[in-house]
Amino acid sequence: MIDSHSEQTLTTEIAVSEVLSQIAVCKPYFAFDSMQETEDGALCAPITPEQPMGVERGVMAAAEIGRHLAILGSCAAARANQVSSQHYYLAWKADLRQAEHVGQLAHRDAQLLAQDLIGCARAEFSDKRTARAETQLIHRLTGKKLYDLSVEYKVLTPRLFEKMYSDRRITTPAVEFNPYAADLLGLGDVFVLDDILSANLEALDPISCAGHFPNYPALPVAILAHILISAAGKLFGKIVGNDDAPYTVATTLVGADHLAFPDDKLHVIIQHKNSDDKGPYRLFRGRALSEGKENRPFGDLQITLREAE
Repeated sequence: MIDSHSEQTLTTEIAVSEVLSQIAVCKPYFAFDSMQETEDGALCAPITPEQPMGVERGVMAAAEIGRHLAILGSCAAARANQVSSQHYYLAWKADLRQAEHVGQLAHRDAQLLAQDLIGCARAEFSDKRTARAETQLIHRLTGKKLYDLSVEYKVLTPRLFEKMYSDRRITTPAVEFNPYAADLLGLGDVFVLDDILSANLEALDPISCAGHFPNYPALPVAILAHILISAAGKLFGKIVGNDDAPYTVATTLVGADHLAFPDDKLHVIIQHKNSDDKGPYRLFRGRALSEGKENRPFGDLQITLREAE
């Protein structure tokens, strides 16, 4: 972790172009303009919020925190990889935890913190195809930790990835805007019954996966998490009796065993798990499944929401 003296410990500038040559994501999904390495080997980068938050509260949307920190973790893993060529780092499990003081911040104070954020990541390999990163989102001015994110990656060579997903290859056009700065993905056919919400994900356009990955547009796990968190937020509003009730994301545990592509039709199911709990925290379980007979799972989420101040 970097502390309030972080500016003194960030000693080595890392070439972003060099890092990009070792991972498979690119801009606009990749959003870092600079990177530095601390004396104790942590990879750090300034982080600027892009994604609209809606009624969610915090320094930025929880799923976007997951996006930036997971990418930073993959960059740290690439630097730790003994094979320095390009690899695909597929995040398949992530655990995001909010520092307790963040959930108690007034919205205005949280937005002030969002103007000066830095991510920090360390990574290691358990074998040549598996890596893990421990990352943090930190307020650079004070050195206070705001979020922790642990990420596990499946590490694939381009040859293996392209063999596995050869039927998903399409030529992806260059994008002239940043789809991650807008809510392009919406839920349709939303139905709520007691403590369960059911919905369909509207048609997925390759543009909404820009940069993840070139010519193999796959829905990023962080964006899938955003969809599930947003759905949980809708159910949260129904439960507390206010459709626009603000909430903050205290914890999120995401699993994604399969990649979703533009021609996959996704169905979302969210369930409220602690209906007897009258405290400020609410636990939800969410799943994203393929429509049709096979009901193939694409994402699984456990999330704790807290009523925002």
